[in-house]
Amino acid sequence: MKKYILLLLAAVCTSSAMAQTEVIRMKTTDNKVLTYDVKQIEEVTFSTLLHSYDGYVTANARFFQDRYFGGIAKLSVWRDSEENLDTYLSDPVWGDASFYGVSMAQGQLSGTGTMTVGQGYGGGTFEATISGPMSKPVVTVAMGTMGDVALTFNLGEPTVDAVLPTIVGTHNGVVKVDVAGETYTNDAVAYQVTANADNTVNIVIPAFDLPGTMMGDLSLGSFTISNAAYDGKIAGFARDYKGDGVKMHLKAVKDGETTMDSDYAIEQIGNIEVKFTSEGLTIVNNFQPGRMPYPITSTFVKSSSH
Repeated sequence: MKKYILLLLAAVCTSSAMAQTEVIRMKTTDNKVLTYDVKQIEEVTFSTLLHSYDGYVTANARFFQDRYFGGIAKLSVWRDSEENLDTYLSDPVWGDASFYGVSMAQGQLSGTGTMTVGQGYGGGTFEATISGPMSKPVVTVAMGTMGDVALTFNLGEPTVDAVLPTIVGTHNGVVKVDVAGETYTNDAVAYQVTANADNTVNIVIPAFDLPGTMMGDLSLGSFTISNAAYDGKIAGFARDYKGDGVKMHLKAVKDGETTMDSDYAIEQIGNIEVKFTSEGLTIVNNFQPGRMPYPITSTFVKSSSH
């Protein structure tokens, strides 16, 4: 491990009498060439990766405690030439934190740095501290009017105990419905998720209208999918419910004529997932009521994941 200061960099750069600027060119493993003006480089530090972890972040702040907001976080710890630790945390919801020259005493990290948060929290770079053990550090961010937010990195897949409190509740947002290659949207729907004693959840699919579809103006009735179980692979809840006896009301009016207006059993296709995506809390429901020739996919995204 070596640290090269600017004078050494300048000495090894190719130059000529005609050149006014010295540059460093580096070729990456994906064949990209990166060029840097030597005068803009203060120092280059070579570090060795000590540990790299995948996990998830739970957050504590003024308005919530131990809340998981989705996504897989990555934590990496590096040692530089002066035996200091550099620590980086990247989370798809909260953003990216960097800490240089972190110390460790009796197994506990301690250091200061910055965190750049996503637009969901207004965007910006804030002062931050890191503390705690290497495998479960706490990053505390001073986020202005929001106050201090403590982000705890947890090793492994999100647990049902972490995910359940965020999944349960009434969620307002937008639903997009795909049928026969066409997509229709309702911008104001509310899905409700309730918890059962065995850590399964029930999902109340709301009633909503879809005007102007190929089948006419549709009115989809509310129905409930019960006992969706936790699936660690998606960090969410899922169920195939086509054998559960679920029915939904469907009404279609085309050119002023009512062509459908009845309860229909969902027996051909019926499966649902409640999970976190890059867009936030998402509910994907695939179903095919009655003898309808086309399967329907509805994708709900909560308006805000906070």
